[in-house]
Amino acid sequence: MKKKISVILLLALFSVPLLSAPPDYTEEIPTKKKRRKKNEKRADSSRSSSKATTKSGFGSWTFEGTIESVDVDSFSKNDNASFYKMNLYYRPQSDLYLKLGYYFGFADSLNLNENQSRKGNLDFRVVANWLSWSNGSFNSKLDLFAGVSLKESSSNFGSSRTDKMIGFETSRNFSNLIFSLGHEYHMTGRPKNQGELAVGDIRKYYGVLGWKVTPDINFAIEAVHYEVSPTSKSNDSLKNKVSSGHLSPWLFLNLSKKFDFVLGAVFRTNKVRKEEELRRARLWSHQGFYGNSVFTKINLNI
Repeated sequence: MKKKISVILLLALFSVPLLSAPPDYTEEIPTKKKRRKKNEKRADSSRSSSKATTKSGFGSWTFEGTIESVDVDSFSKNDNASFYKMNLYYRPQSDLYLKLGYYFGFADSLNLNENQSRKGNLDFRVVANWLSWSNGSFNSKLDLFAGVSLKESSSNFGSSRTDKMIGFETSRNFSNLIFSLGHEYHMTGRPKNQGELAVGDIRKYYGVLGWKVTPDINFAIEAVHYEVSPTSKSNDSLKNKVSSGHLSPWLFLNLSKKFDFVLGAVFRTNKVRKEEELRRARLWSHQGFYGNSVFTKINLNI
């Protein structure tokens, strides 16, 4: 796995001369106003309006496919799990979008498979822009979101809980830089499967710093911190609070108007205590809990 990470990071470095929807690095360039006749103004107004609609992607769809390989710290040093994730984004208007996500997990170790289904949890969320403001040079916004993660029965990679989530994300552009902070709060349900560890609420804190290198190349680094609280929902439950964190650098390449390519990795900043016990909580949908990973994404914009 270490060799995989080294090769991919080398490819990322040689390709360069940074929670949610695919990142939008587009910027509006201010232009000087000129006096024109009324009919010319109306024509220009209609053209700029159509351009704005096309640029913001109202009524647009984005399909995101991801392959992630996780180097799992388990009974054996060679345990590895692969995840195939599919996300569908729909933006009906400029300040609102919907996300539908699903994934499958595969492992090369009997310690991880446990003769159960490989299905993950179906995730649905709604993201709305609550506030946005600009001073001409810098743009800022505040997004709110809510969603639900549906239970998956008899799966080693999907939880039998139904979790609800709420959160916010705020971001600001500084010329070619973009900085964002966010918080997710997961209200976990009671697991339905016997043997699955019950956990309390999950909090996720994250920050992202992105850099627009060229119109087609963007780089970002994300810092994430998780807190899992104990609970008494069942006899087989988490007794002590668990914290986990990771850093995730990634490279975003715009291949064409319809295709984007993302290359990234996840490096844990601390190892979770009693990881074998926590694995029974089925937290595979949260990156970095069970090991370092590398991932690639392809976005198709329709």
